[in-house]
Amino acid sequence: MTLAETASTFGEQVLMNGFLEAPTVTDRQKALILDVEVGHGAIYLLDIPVRYEFEKAFYEERSENPVSISRLKQLMVDTQRRVLGDVLESGAEDPYFWASKLHFYITGITFYNFPYTFGYILSRGLYRMFKEESAGFLPKYEAFLRLAGSDTAENVVKRTLGVDIEKPDFWVEAIQSLEEPLNRLQALAPKVLPSANGKNSFNS
Repeated sequence: MTLAETASTFGEQVLMNGFLEAPTVTDRQKALILDVEVGHGAIYLLDIPVRYEFEKAFYEERSENPVSISRLKQLMVDTQRRVLGDVLESGAEDPYFWASKLHFYITGITFYNFPYTFGYILSRGLYRMFKEESAGFLPKYEAFLRLAGSDTAENVVKRTLGVDIEKPDFWVEAIQSLEEPLNRLQALAPKVLPSANGKNSFNS
């Protein structure tokens, strides 16, 4: 599942950046695309980890005793506060978030959310390599896709791409790659966000 999510989000990245390079795309449209890209970073690096940490806390408690609804609510609030920190306004926690997500109810697969964040960060690291190596990266990436599911993620990446993803540097650089779209969005925002009449949304 982790490598399936990697391929999915890598494809999305290729598509978005293709639009960004198209000469007919306006600054406003570019800002919308960059907003989606940066927003994905927030989802995969903050929202999804909340789900993982909540599920982990739930299973730890459930191994000892039944977990009541009130306790589930408290676990969710505590997890949101711990993971999101100052990003979350005081009192903005959602104690029923666990009740709204189907992934928590898929009994055959625990920690269903984990592959999303793993695959997302791995895909950003691979896309960074693609930008550096250009077309020379594609045969290696095709080999990566062919072997996905045949071995662990660590071994598939090492065998096809020559990268050791057990080293932190790969993941740090992948996350830091979000600085580029964020900087581009910040540069475009003053051009596309009207300041008059209180209009300050891409959708206005």
